[in-house]
Amino acid sequence: MTPDYSKLCAVLSDYLDKLPITEAKTASAAIIGRLMATVKMGYYPTDIEHVKYLEQGIEFPEEITVNLFDPCCGCGLALRTLANEHNCLTYGTELDRHRAEEALTRLNRVGFGSYFRSRISNDAFHLMLLNPPYLSVMTEGGNNSRSEKRFLIDSISHLLYGSLLIYIIPYYRLTPDICRVLCDNFEDLTVWKFMGEEFKRFKQIAVIGKRIKRRDGSALVKELASFALEPDKISELSELPKNRYALPKIDKKVELFKGAEFNAAELAEQLNKSNSFSRLFEKSKLDSDVKRPLLPLNIGQVGLIGGSGLINGLVECDTPHIIKGRIVKENTITKEDNMNNKGETIGETIYETRSNKMIFNLLTPQGFLSLSDYEEEKPVKSNLPLPLGRTVITANAQNVLTDSDIDNALNRHQSGDWGELCEEDRQVNEDALKDGNQILSVYISSNGKRFWVITEADRFCTTVLMPEDY
Repeated sequence: MTPDYSKLCAVLSDYLDKLPITEAKTASAAIIGRLMATVKMGYYPTDIEHVKYLEQGIEFPEEITVNLFDPCCGCGLALRTLANEHNCLTYGTELDRHRAEEALTRLNRVGFGSYFRSRISNDAFHLMLLNPPYLSVMTEGGNNSRSEKRFLIDSISHLLYGSLLIYIIPYYRLTPDICRVLCDNFEDLTVWKFMGEEFKRFKQIAVIGKRIKRRDGSALVKELASFALEPDKISELSELPKNRYALPKIDKKVELFKGAEFNAAELAEQLNKSNSFSRLFEKSKLDSDVKRPLLPLNIGQVGLIGGSGLINGLVECDTPHIIKGRIVKENTITKEDNMNNKGETIGETIYETRSNKMIFNLLTPQGFLSLSDYEEEKPVKSNLPLPLGRTVITANAQNVLTDSDIDNALNRHQSGDWGELCEEDRQVNEDALKDGNQILSVYISSNGKRFWVITEADRFCTTVLMPEDY
């Protein structure tokens, strides 16, 4: 796996120079090709012309999307050729990162890193193209294992029952142990050899079969293994009948497909399929609806919203205006004389109260207005019969009443003139002054409209409103 083989090549070159060779120092191109493939982590791409013959021998269903898988996809060219223009989704894993990145340009999904450390759904693929490296590898237990056998055994479970395996190996690797795995798990097995120079150089064959539930196929092993002893009896791939094998008409999704190494494309695919992740960013129905408060906002809430700048700007309504809100700090100083038990002044206590004042500046078609009458502080008790606390007015009442109507009504209400009330209701108000209950006054405006003034039981707020606003 080292990126630099220069030291190894230097040692081998020195060793070759010392060998007592009597013949010309040449080697078979096929041997050199396979040795170089070993150096490239066992990678040797399947000849594309032969893949086209394989594609012609397969009947692809048109009404569903089939899943094709290559555990050693290389640059993805072979699987892409096999898929051709059919309704397919192509999946592959590749150990070499550079080849995997190239495969991403051809296949729908590519898992980076070792196939054996990838996480892939079982019973999910309609066809598997398997052209594994032909190497002996060291297993975790310290034993040697043939790579093509390990790939075959570990990858069978990914296939649907009735789906197709195309297993490409040299004919001399069709040993009894490989044949036993194939006969136990596949039926309708046929063997086809590559043609012409391709077969002379690399001795490759394609074993094709349909997956079945595992059985005892020992009785079929001898016949299949005989092809390794008599390769001349193997038919060439060009003789594979058109539509010889039909892929199962089963609609199946690949729920899990994660390579051993991180790659951005697979992460994006997984996040796209994640329901929880999509819900995190989806727009709530409330986001698209017109937002209205469940209850009318009180003065403190209006001040908080206005001070934060959330209601600044143009307000488009029946009376369009531009509004700007801000909060200013105010200090109020009060003094209180300290008396002794003889009633003599012996000192003075100074109280400093800090309060927040909400100021709204409005620009209306009628001119500029500044609203700064509302302070965020506790109401001050009055020497008059009724403390008003904060004074507020509904929008409807403000449109109907004049400033003179409002000022006159508040003065009368505070002084105990309850306006247009009957004697019984007046007595209720007088009792409320002592008991701390709500007080209601009724007045007639200059334009003859009846309106109310209500002071809450806690004396924290007094509201001017029309009867229909209640």
